[in-house]
Parts: sequence; C-alpha cells; structure tokens
Amino acid sequence: MPIQSLRALDVRKWVTNLSTSGGRNGNPLAARTVRYVGAIVKEALNAAIDEYELIATNPAARVKLPMPVKSNAQVWTFDEMRGFALAAAKHRLTALYAVLAATGARRGEILALEWSDIDLDQATISITKAVSMVKGVRTVDQTKNSKARVVPIDAQTVAGLRAHRIRQKQEKLFCSNWQESDLVFCRPDGDGLRPDFVYYQFQKLIRESGVRRIRLHDLRHTHATWLLDAGEHMYVVAERLGHTDPQTTARIYAHVTPKQRSATADVFANVRDGNG
Repeated sequence: MPIQSLRALDVRKWVTNLSTSGGRNGNPLAARTVRYVGAIVKEALNAAIDEYELIATNPAARVKLPMPVKSNAQVWTFDEMRGFALAAAKHRLTALYAVLAATGARRGEILALEWSDIDLDQATISITKAVSMVKGVRTVDQTKNSKARVVPIDAQTVAGLRAHRIRQKQEKLFCSNWQESDLVFCRPDGDGLRPDFVYYQFQKLIRESGVRRIRLHDLRHTHATWLLDAGEHMYVVAERLGHTDPQTTARIYAHVTPKQRSATADVFANVRDGNG
C-alpha cells in the first residue's frame, strides 16, 4: 500500500488482525508483541513525516494498541514440587526439570548447556548461551541479555546430574547412530532437544503427577519466589536469574506472599519487644 494512501482505519484493522490471528498458525499475538510492533510502525511513520516528507500526519498516531494482560505466573508449593519430582523420577529428562527448578534458569539456557559448562566438584553451572528456534531450526546464541553467569547448585542437584551423566553414557553405548556432542540434555541419539518437546513432556509429567498445572517458565518463578520467601536478598536473586538490573527482578516479583506477610508481622513484633 502506498504510504500516502495509509489511513488510521487501515492501521487499526492491521492491529486487530495481529491481535486475533497474527501469530504462528493463525494464533493471536501477545499484547506485548503487538505493542512492540505497533511502536516500530509509529516510529517509521514519524520518520516518513520528519525525515522524508512523504506524509503530513501519522495515521498510526491515535490508534490504540492493546494493553498487556497481567502476568498469570504461578508458583508451586513444596508439596506440589515434590509430587512432580516423584512422577518424573524415572523419566530420562528428570535431571533437566530438576536443574530448571534448582537454578531458575530459562529453558533455552539449560538446553544449551554442555558438560564443559558444569563443574560437579565445585557444584556450579556456567550459563553462557541459549537455544531458540529460528524459522523451525534449533539455534544456539547468546543469553537473553548477552551476559554469562555462574550459578551454584545444591548437593541433590549435583547427584541428579551425576546419575544423568551415567544414563547418557549408557544411551550412547546402545545407540548405533549417536550424534556426537557435549550436550548435557539431548535426545536418545545425542542430538539437541527442541524447546517445545521439553514443554510437552513437562505437561505430560504434570498430568501423571496430578499436581496443579503450571507453565514450564513458572519453575523459574517458583525458584525466585521461594528464595525471596526465605529472605534472600533481591540482588542475589537477580544475579541468579540473569537479570542485569535488580529492578527488573523487583518489578516481576513485587507481589507479597502470605508467608512474607506473616514474617513482616513477626519482624515488627521482635523490634517492638526489643528482640530485633
């Protein structure tokens, strides 16, 4: 469409189409994505006015973009996490889900891990890259903020990774077409896992365990919330999650849990009674 023919109604229809069927396979795009794309278009049309003098007014200027919905993040209880762990105990990827829960790392970061990134003796994991799908192709790139970090892990997670490594070596012995790689989490033939496969397996294990259904990304929210509930400093949690700015962590986890409310009352009482 010639830019001079573009009207506000055209932009409004375009925004509506993005919101209803602009995603993959005709699915709706998230409001946040639509706002992001809309902002780019508005800026481009401003350039058409100020820099190139192609049009006199911006047809997108008064088009309202959808507001992002409030996050529906959920947090598992200790019992729910335990119930899931029991259901996943014999699954070949049980260590993957354990590492996600124990580190708060993103799915793509864990799928990119190589054994050279893990020091089981020092109980640390170095997160330096992430897996994503680009036009249907599994791609390894930098982390979300292009910043590497080292995440300490607990003894139980270390034991789970040791057991997982033994299982992986056994799979390699019995696989005639093993794809040689250093990946920590891979397919039974050694090739890299797709992020969507990990998600679907997670949902399948949830159904088998009978616990409340959450998103895979909610393991990250659960990890962070548990740490904050336990009194861990926001800066420590931010570093663990890979947030460059602790204020990002503060905005995401601004909610107050019942446990935190009760703890606040106890803190006040201790100060009042001279025990603080």
